[in-house]
This record gives sequence, structure tokens and C-alpha cells, in this order.
Amino acid sequence: GLLKLKLAPVIDRSIARDFTLCHSAQTQHRDTLFKCGGGFGSTWRRMTNAALAFYKTAGRWEPLPAMVKKREGHSATVLRGKLYVCGGLNDEFAQESCGEESVHGTVECYDPTTGSW
Repeated sequence: GLLKLKLAPVIDRSIARDFTLCHSAQTQHRDTLFKCGGGFGSTWRRMTNAALAFYKTAGRWEPLPAMVKKREGHSATVLRGKLYVCGGLNDEFAQESCGEESVHGTVECYDPTTGSW
């Protein structure tokens, strides 16, 4: 059936913007939904390295440590309990010189047991 998530209000204002990002990556592992990266702005796109987790059983969002790279339009998956984020566009604004953003050729791995990327 269809799963409906009831979003808890954001208490920490420092992560409020990260809920409205475009082109972020989301994936789920067991009762946890991960949301990573994304972009905001219109004329000049800005990417973020923010990462969040929604813990369904607790009913709340919590910030995770920031990813190493800012990225948007990337992919995410969980494999053997670790969160992998790969590809996407970066925030180095290569479009200023060549008209296009640069593509990441990198993968980051978040390990929930250590709490680090």
C-alpha cells in the first residue's frame, strides 16, 4: 500500500532550508529515510553538503554530519548498513568559464556506527 509520512516540525532552524532543496538524493534503510545534498537558488545555483535522517519510529528529522562534497542531482543507496552517495553536480561553478557545471566522479560513504563520512 501507500506509505504516508507525517513530517515533524523542524525545531533546529539551521536545517530548515535543507528540507526544501531541489535535486537532493533520498533513500531508505529499514525505518530510516536519508536526504542528502541538493541545490537552491535560481539565477546562481548553490549546492549543499547537508545530510538529514528521518527516523520513522521516533517520528523526527535529525541532521547528520555534512558530506565532504557539495552536490546536487546525485544518487544515494544503502548497502550493508552504510549510506553511499555518488555523482552529481558540484558547486565549484565551472559554468562561469565553460557554461556547464562540473560532474563529480566521487563516492562518499556514511557509516552510522561511527557517525562519519
